[in-house]
Amino acid sequence: MSDSRFPTERLSPNASAAIYRAQYEARQLNHSYVGQEHLLVGLLHDQQSTASRALAEADLPRERVRAVYETLIGAGEQQASEGEPLEFAPRLTRAMDLAIDEARRLNHYDVGTAHLLIGLIREGSGAASLLLSRTDVGPDKVREAAVAILEADTTREPWLRRYQLTLPNHLFEGVQWIARREDVTLLEVLRRFVKLGLLVDEISERQGASLIIREADGSEREVLLI
Repeated sequence: MSDSRFPTERLSPNASAAIYRAQYEARQLNHSYVGQEHLLVGLLHDQQSTASRALAEADLPRERVRAVYETLIGAGEQQASEGEPLEFAPRLTRAMDLAIDEARRLNHYDVGTAHLLIGLIREGSGAASLLLSRTDVGPDKVREAAVAILEADTTREPWLRRYQLTLPNHLFEGVQWIARREDVTLLEVLRRFVKLGLLVDEISERQGASLIIREADGSEREVLLI
């Protein structure tokens, strides 16, 4: 994804799998790029994914989308070499940026298959919307179904969280030490601790990029700094 600022660390496991599947689909057709059409069928490969659920809610069988894809999308003439990375087409990059925007709008931390599906449809000018428009359902109904599923999902980690932390002086000095050693901000170090759910009483170093976190009850755990 060479020129995209897409935060891949926020992709859900199913979304990551769909992108890998999209690359596979592109190679199967001897395409030298990954486009919206490849990601659309990649999203629907897993019938348990949220994107597949959206199609089911819209009364659009996954097999119908696949059939339209195989009818309209032709094969390329020259196969890309096995180790050669495939570029993401500009319209796909734009759609993925819109998927981020959709996750942010819904206050979802991770970007899942339904967010990617909505991004493809919102972009509007690419192959994904064309393929969906050739079905009996069309892109608008699919998008409405995907949005409804996401808006009803209360289990997702929020995009933004607010915390109020009170740290004793010795602990704050430990956080400063980590920030200097890792060349990151204090906020980044605190974010790591909050994400790990750590309530710490003491910090000490162990060889390598790890810390020993000693909690108030005397228990210890080792934390890798990543």
